[in-house]
Amino acid sequence: MTLKIGIDFDNTIVNYDGLFSKVAKKLKLDLNSYPSKKELIKKEIFKKKNGLKIWQRLQGKVYGEFISHAKIFDGLKKFIIHSNLKNYKIFIISHKTYFGHYDEKKISLRKAALNFLNSKKIINSDITGIKKKNIFFFY
Repeated sequence: MTLKIGIDFDNTIVNYDGLFSKVAKKLKLDLNSYPSKKELIKKEIFKKKNGLKIWQRLQGKVYGEFISHAKIFDGLKKFIIHSNLKNYKIFIISHKTYFGHYDEKKISLRKAALNFLNSKKIINSDITGIKKKNIFFFY
């Protein structure tokens, strides 16, 4: 029997450290501070009136328009290669919506995620062996 491993996309494959802060500055969000960690900037935004709406808009921008500036976590490719040597089957799973909240450009978050995975040679690569058919979006 083949072992199957599902890897979550956001914050497991993709490292957004620093990116939320940079995009918040670019959007000119008036915050007291711009910490590099995603959860810390989220806390800062939630202090503001309409914090949820501001946060959702920022998330949509980061996950769509600006995702190409994100990084993959160190060790991911090594883990996938090791898994392949053991004949494990790797799947990528995401809860991404089709579009970001309040995104006037209507950028497909799912297409942006696939483009990111292609650009980082995570899918459709001889190194990882992960195919697009092994990526699932649930929402």
